[in-house]
Amino acid sequence: MSRPGEPVTTFLGLSTSPTYPDSDDSADSESPGDAYSGGTPPLCDIALDDAYGNLFLDEAALSELFDAARAGLVGGKTTNAVAERAMDFLKAAVEDETCGISTIELATVRNTRVDKLLADILSPDKHAAASPPHPWKDRPTAERLQRQWRVRFREKYFDLDQARYLSLTKTGHLRDVVFDDKSNDDRRLWRARHCEALSEVEGNLQYEAG
Repeated sequence: MSRPGEPVTTFLGLSTSPTYPDSDDSADSESPGDAYSGGTPPLCDIALDDAYGNLFLDEAALSELFDAARAGLVGGKTTNAVAERAMDFLKAAVEDETCGISTIELATVRNTRVDKLLADILSPDKHAAASPPHPWKDRPTAERLQRQWRVRFREKYFDLDQARYLSLTKTGHLRDVVFDDKSNDDRRLWRARHCEALSEVEGNLQYEAG
């Protein structure tokens, strides 16, 4: 058993320090029945080493995994490999949260859209047309992790979409366009920001791709 403040290896295979939320969630203090229960940590291939030998999560790989799982929920074509990897991650995250270990930060939740996967698993409207029903979706695990993150992140968890929008307009794909709420044309609701026109010399310059 690790001493207070001493780094511990989590069920996600990461090295971190245990944290304990101020709120008392008695339901989360119980041992999760279907959670990851030891052995080789899941998804080791999406945990990368930094220069100091510490492990961290590959957010790009996680985003790809969760997007594939969400698409499979809608289309009913989730592969066994995607389903198993996604649920292994969620179960391991539940186990870490139950042990008071904050493996996943809010930025990772926001960037990987894992909160959207939890919401989709819990929303029958997202996969009502799928037949047969998805045997891999574990509602108790999704409910548990969603509740744990809501307790830990509080209102910031509910503001994730707002944070994503602000990021899009500041540094993302919408940074050079603005919303025109006065436009009567639905096709012209977004317009480019004011930019300087090229001079005649600049406009005549020829560039080759590559």
